[in-house]
Amino acid sequence: MKELKERLIKAKKLKFMRNVIVGVIALLIAAFIINIAPGYKRDKYKDVVNLIIDEHNVTEDLKNMLYRDNGVFPLLPVETFLCGITVIALTAEDALKLKNGQALPAQGVPPFAGIAAACLENKLIALIENKENIISPIRVFNL
Repeated sequence: MKELKERLIKAKKLKFMRNVIVGVIALLIAAFIINIAPGYKRDKYKDVVNLIIDEHNVTEDLKNMLYRDNGVFPLLPVETFLCGITVIALTAEDALKLKNGQALPAQGVPPFAGIAAACLENKLIALIENKENIISPIRVFNL
């Protein structure tokens, strides 16, 4: 009886070891397949700032990537990307109102369609829109 129990325990140990070895081999095969699989997309940009637009990573679609010597992705000024937009110069009083999210009457402001950049002394204050002769801030910048 004792001999039968020992054989049973030995058989269970062998079966357990066999299962562990089969599992390790399966993991190695899966890792090998993933490593050489065609079309498997790796994140080349995991250690740099990624550009996300509408929940999609568009970093790989960028034409020119800028890097500093230490590998940090530089942040360019906001004004860099607004070169084709209408710019409206503000007085200090109007700039303060826009910074606080208040709307302004459009009197004395040249008419514009769509979105414009409101600036005070060449410093971007807000993105604004003109609706029914009322200028409203869309996005206020605290730069």
